[in-house]
Amino acid sequence: MSAYKKISHWLTIFLTMLMVSGPSANAQIDQPVLSCDFGDVVFDLSFSSARLNSCQQTGDAVFSVSTAPENVPINPSPWYAFKLYSETPQDITVYLHYPLSRHRYLPKISSDGVNWQPIAEQDLQVLFDEKAIKMRLQAGPDGLWVAAQEIVDNRFYDEFTSELANLDFLDRQILGLSAEGRPIYTLRTTTPAQRYVVMIGRQHPPEITGALAMTQFVERIMRDEPLANAFREQYGLLITPNMNPDGVERGFWRHNMGGIDLNRDWGPFTQPETRLMRDQLNRFLEPGMPTLSLFLDFHSTNRDIFYTPTLEVTRHLPEFTDLWLSQVQARMQQIYPEYEVEAVPGYNVDSGVSKSWISQMFGVPAITVEIGDDTPRAMIDSLAVIAAEEMMTQLLSLEN
Repeated sequence: MSAYKKISHWLTIFLTMLMVSGPSANAQIDQPVLSCDFGDVVFDLSFSSARLNSCQQTGDAVFSVSTAPENVPINPSPWYAFKLYSETPQDITVYLHYPLSRHRYLPKISSDGVNWQPIAEQDLQVLFDEKAIKMRLQAGPDGLWVAAQEIVDNRFYDEFTSELANLDFLDRQILGLSAEGRPIYTLRTTTPAQRYVVMIGRQHPPEITGALAMTQFVERIMRDEPLANAFREQYGLLITPNMNPDGVERGFWRHNMGGIDLNRDWGPFTQPETRLMRDQLNRFLEPGMPTLSLFLDFHSTNRDIFYTPTLEVTRHLPEFTDLWLSQVQARMQQIYPEYEVEAVPGYNVDSGVSKSWISQMFGVPAITVEIGDDTPRAMIDSLAVIAAEEMMTQLLSLEN
């Protein structure tokens, strides 16, 4: 790298660091740009989930951009999303800097914002001890979408829940409003049931693979076929697929508008989003109301992993988790022989995570489903469908 480009790299880091409003905890950093117009090249950030915090031109068809979190401290989940335009088709070099983090997500590109693919290996370099990446992008007048992961925005959830609500056994309700007034949609089955399964997702905005898995998981349960029909006759469903619409809209790395990790707020319940779920769930504790049988929370991390409760806190259906995951592994290995289900039991009531609070309050299996950032999308689809089928099978077997 030339001396000029090295200076540009460190200048970008310095300028982004200046956005931090002091060294205190939860310092506010969120100052994303809305667009960067360099004449013949434009970085468009005027869409849902877009995020860059700075951009500058450093050479002929060479640009330096950065992404910074909504506030600190925060875990390293550097989200970025932009649409790149060029008046004439040309190769553009983009240096993406992570001044307050390190590289995590393999860039995805799309010509339409719907169909995505990973950037080609030869078009990506990881630099500066994972503090930056260099991308070669082919831009033109029609635009090229570039993002940390596939974009699954609030419009997707509006359409997804609205379409499912057309089923005669499912209603869409607004659980409540986020801090910025966005609706938090919940799907609820209308068939009377004495036992419920609750599913939530997207507490952390960038965790797209978990969102993809949850979508397939839910759709499998809604099919018109014998297993799903039998399951829905016995179990009610309460599904909240997007707990953090503000964070999704703004391209946040992890938190909500209050600068809080929602999956550390179960117990304190300082945020409107977690309070809404708490109030909904507490109804299962009221006399004469249906009971909760299972709670699933969908996330993403660096590999597929299931965070499970410990047996001593699982007063109801203590055998479910092992039976479920062993069957999932057996069936997955028929398709992917090397696939191993990694289950990590744990319980810490002071952690503020959803599964620990559920375990404490209800004593039922409460499982955090983590899907790997780079898990092949076809594998995610298979895992989600198999996991949904085995969940239905095991619950019907154990409680009937």
